[in-house]
Amino acid sequence: MNNDEIIRRMRNRIRRDILEERRDQGEELRKEVLEDLFREDLKNDREALRSDSPDSFKLPPMFTSYSMDGKRGYILEDLSTYARELVKIQQYYDIRQLIDDEEWLTDVTEGWGDDIINHDFNEGARLVHEIYENESFMYKHSDPRLWREIALASRFLDKIRVVRRLLDLRNRGLDMDSEPQPDGQNIEDRHLRIAWVLHRACIRALHYRSLSFGTRDFGFEQIKKILLLDTVFLAFEVNDHGFEPWDEQQNDDMFKFFVPMYAQVLTVLQNIGRDLMIERRTPANGVTYTYEQTVAYNIAPERFSPLLRSHFDPIGTQWRFYSDLWERSSNFETAHGAEHVEDHLINKRIVYGDERAQLIEALKDPDWIPANIADLPAISGDDLNPNGVSLILGKISEVNRLRQSYLVLRDWMKRRPWKQLYYVCDTKEGAGSEQIPHIAEFHDKLEALKVEYPMPPDEHIPTNRANMYSCLFPIHPLAITNLPDSMAGNACAICQDDFEESANQIIVVLHCNHILHYLCVRNYWDGTETRYGTKCPICRSRGKEMSLPDVAGIQVECLDVWDYERIHPLPAGVRGAEDLSIFSDTYKGLEGRNLNESYMYDLLVQDGYREKVNAEKTYVREPEVEMSVVRWARRKNNEQRRNLIAHLGQSVHSLDPGFKRPPKGRQGLNMAQRGPRVDPNFQPSAPIDSDSELERLEGQTADNENDDEEMEEDGDEEMGEDGDQEMGDGGEEMEVDP
Repeated sequence: MNNDEIIRRMRNRIRRDILEERRDQGEELRKEVLEDLFREDLKNDREALRSDSPDSFKLPPMFTSYSMDGKRGYILEDLSTYARELVKIQQYYDIRQLIDDEEWLTDVTEGWGDDIINHDFNEGARLVHEIYENESFMYKHSDPRLWREIALASRFLDKIRVVRRLLDLRNRGLDMDSEPQPDGQNIEDRHLRIAWVLHRACIRALHYRSLSFGTRDFGFEQIKKILLLDTVFLAFEVNDHGFEPWDEQQNDDMFKFFVPMYAQVLTVLQNIGRDLMIERRTPANGVTYTYEQTVAYNIAPERFSPLLRSHFDPIGTQWRFYSDLWERSSNFETAHGAEHVEDHLINKRIVYGDERAQLIEALKDPDWIPANIADLPAISGDDLNPNGVSLILGKISEVNRLRQSYLVLRDWMKRRPWKQLYYVCDTKEGAGSEQIPHIAEFHDKLEALKVEYPMPPDEHIPTNRANMYSCLFPIHPLAITNLPDSMAGNACAICQDDFEESANQIIVVLHCNHILHYLCVRNYWDGTETRYGTKCPICRSRGKEMSLPDVAGIQVECLDVWDYERIHPLPAGVRGAEDLSIFSDTYKGLEGRNLNESYMYDLLVQDGYREKVNAEKTYVREPEVEMSVVRWARRKNNEQRRNLIAHLGQSVHSLDPGFKRPPKGRQGLNMAQRGPRVDPNFQPSAPIDSDSELERLEGQTADNENDDEEMEEDGDEEMGEDGDQEMGDGGEEMEVDP
């Protein structure tokens, strides 16, 4: 073996040692920061858990949980001990099995058994339900379009049962007389206080720099356990305040408004089912008809359509109006949850893999070639939920919307980025003018409740009866023919379209009282130029920004992973948004410099010099440069993923009546789309091996040959036989051909 080969091997060994040292230093630094950030918050959480019943936490936990630095005994483990008090052990294990069921994760959850009507004593309604569920029979003998009203009526009954539970006076915390503080210390009810600790754990998990620490996905496991605990809390609330037995219900006066509508719709379904069982044909030649033949004959379109009208028309359209309100809210939350968690873009909240650790592991390969990401591959439907994170986050949102303990502390507290959402109903003549009296009745009832239950000045009580009724309808109706003065004659400040031309669109009133189209402000919040929160695009500093860490009263590792992911933690004292905006200018400059350097390498590749550059080993990019490339690739993959979700019609933009599905995601990015421009005065950074190290290596002799061979064998064992390297967060992989 000649001296050049010896030097090359020694050079690679030193390079690997330096990289491993950097990796270890980075992990130790991250551990110190995490421990320092969360120490006080976790101490407060444990005090909140034990303040009323310290003895209950002497029981063994239901599961083990690890903090992000790998220490056992994270706060979720304490919460699992409390879960022992809530449900029977068999129900707990059933729930644990359920959260691993992909079918349950993908299906929309609209209730937890409390929404399902028991038809044992309602034969007619049971028959209607069975026909609707038997699609092959319905499609064969009837027109499915006629059954939409049946489906709407069934969902209305289901929703009323859920609403009844949320308003049940047995619910905890309905006697709160002050606004809960961010740390939850002044929440007197034990269950609500513990529910707030769980919420804080969820917000903390959404602000990790990555869900993995090195190769260990502690953050992802935390999110799965949060879903488990959320579902246990929901099961407890349903068990505690269920629909049955009827005589144990403690219904608020507000619920009595819906009782007549519930009874009318249930009676209609019962009578329709009974009519479907009646044979109206005169038997000929002694022929008798079976039960199934009778039902099939009666659901034929020419007979079923007038039958529906004869039963539904007499009860009016009030029930349909409220059913539509809840249906729009459900559709909004489902579409919103496809890309958002806690009202923030998932891409701004979550990075799955520890990109720096993965990158350093890849760089240890002596044949590593800097990645040329000028052409990213198109993503497929399988990439919509990388590692299942988005799926689990979406299910957490669904489950939480059914939990009274969650709603009272978030939605009813107005802890969302808006004061109120409105749907502009098209009430022009010939369109939906029959909705006008129902819309007026809705707002009259709400105003009457505000007079009867006034909110204390300068304070917001979530369980104020007027506030609770308002929050039962996440989206309030407006008639386009009778818009309030604040909207009539005005336009959205972003798109400049008049609100009077916004039929069938959602309008948002922010906490600063500025009014915009929801999709317009959503695009603004989700854009790459909007950092961290949900500020008003008009008044900015005056608009109330719903910062998740501030609302939850916790410290976080990373505010926003979209543009300001940090290789190292922020300097001491840099915590608030203002401090971070100053620091971000420096960070942005470094990021641009790194991408400039990577762009120069890509130009060399484009000009056909790749083989020459790699053969001579004259150009080695620093890990910080490679990290910038990895982040840039992830952002572009995220853009493609959002484009694919919109293409499939699953995004919140699909709620816009003028929505047109965009073409499927880009097949790649050409050099013109690469991003950063080359600075003519730019100088590449020094390679990882310094001149002094190379001079020292050149003095080595062939006496090191045996040692070098041992090093090579060790290296082969560590790297394996497969030369392909992958890195990225979850489903966002970047393949590198060595």
